[in-house]
This record gives sequence, structure tokens and C-alpha cells, in this order.
Amino acid sequence: MLVAAAVCPAAPVLVPEVAQGAAGELDDCRAACHDVIATVLAKRPDVVVVVGAGTHTQTLASGSRGSFEPVGVAVPVRLGQGSDSDRTGHGGTGAEGTDPGARSPSLPLTVSVGAWLLAQHPAAAQVSVHGLEVATDEPVPSCLNLGRALADDAAGVALLVVADGTARRGPAAPGYADERSAALDQAWISSLAEGSLDGLAALDPDLATVLMMAGRPPLQVLAGAAQGRRGQSTLVWHGDPYGVQYAVASWLRDGR
Repeated sequence: MLVAAAVCPAAPVLVPEVAQGAAGELDDCRAACHDVIATVLAKRPDVVVVVGAGTHTQTLASGSRGSFEPVGVAVPVRLGQGSDSDRTGHGGTGAEGTDPGARSPSLPLTVSVGAWLLAQHPAAAQVSVHGLEVATDEPVPSCLNLGRALADDAAGVALLVVADGTARRGPAAPGYADERSAALDQAWISSLAEGSLDGLAALDPDLATVLMMAGRPPLQVLAGAAQGRRGQSTLVWHGDPYGVQYAVASWLRDGR
């Protein structure tokens, strides 16, 4: 049963060692992330699943390790407090083309960001933490199925969805500028603000690819997990300081 969810950016610059002299530029965003994660942990879930985009679709065992070395800083990170383990294929959740035997043991960068954010909260050490890497080209129905499977997996499940919006919001953006970015970002941010997470399921995967919205699959996993469940959603912060749309939000199930 899904009891809560947090949405935070997949921005490695949230880690001060990565941002270095620019760390202060995301102080408000970083504080908002810590607030929503604390709110989710206060619901006392049995399991927290960190969901982020990557190369493959696969589950990530508690204790799996990652690093921010791909962005130039060798800061290690660990997913929860479990025993060291390589990643394993998810199996049985409706995604196609999974080959767990071919995977590297390191966490994808998106999940590393989520694991780092969780590690700032002592309460996270009392919760079982796992991960889910979702391929950036995972079809919408598979994303929704993955979410449904997560929500039905334990008595109380919380998600930490690590996802960005479009990366084409101006001349300084990684993908330069595309006027279509504003409408697509408004769609998913409005869904979070209004609590109608079904709107996330309607995000166009082809347009998301063109506009470099790598967070589309994790957000649609959230849509699948929340489907048919009543809850309250709160948009805490949003902005595009580097030409990439970021948002921070929480979703809390009614009745718990």
C-alpha cells in the first residue's frame, strides 16, 4: 500500500561537494527536499523505494553503492543500510528487455542523489530502503505497472521519486531552448500541485524525449503507484536555475 511519496530533483548539485562554490544557489531547493523527505518518513513507512531514471529497468538492492565520480567528485553513497549487494533485475512487473546478468553493480546517478538525500535523515536508518532504476525509454504502460507493483508490495510503501523536468528551458540549458518545454513542465508540476497524479500518466514520452525530460518514467511510476488511491499533494518548491525544470513535492495518502 502506498502511504506517501516525495518528488525531488535528480540534480547532483544538490550535494554540496559536487556544487562546491555554487552550493548556495540551491539552498532553498535542498531545504525543500529535506522537508518533504522528513514529511514522508513521519508517515512511518515499512519500505522506502528510491525511483530514478537510468539506462536499464531493474531493482536495486538495499546496501548497493554508488558515487558522484561521474560528475567529477568521488563522494560515495549507499542505498539504505542493507548488506552490500549488486543490483538485480526486477522481474514480474511488466517491463520488457531486462537482463539482470549484464548490469554494473554501481547505482545510477539519479538514485545516488536520492540515496544521498535520504542519508541526511537519521529516521531513514530505521526503514528498509530499496531502489528502482527505470530506463529512460520505458513505455508508459510498463511504468504504470511498475508503480502498481511497488504499491502492492508491502504494508506501507513510500516512494522517493528523483526526477527532473525538461532540460531545454533557455539558452543556458543543456539542450538550449525549446518553447514547448514550458507547457510540458506546467503539466507535470500542475499535477503535483493539484494532487491529480493521473495527469503524470498522460505525459507524452516522445515529446519528453525531444525536450530531454529524463524524469518522465519515474514520474509515471509514481502515477501507477498512486492510481486509485486518495491522497493530498503539496508542491513545496519549483524553479529552473540551470535551464532544467526542478520541482519538490509530497504526496500523503488519506487515512494514515
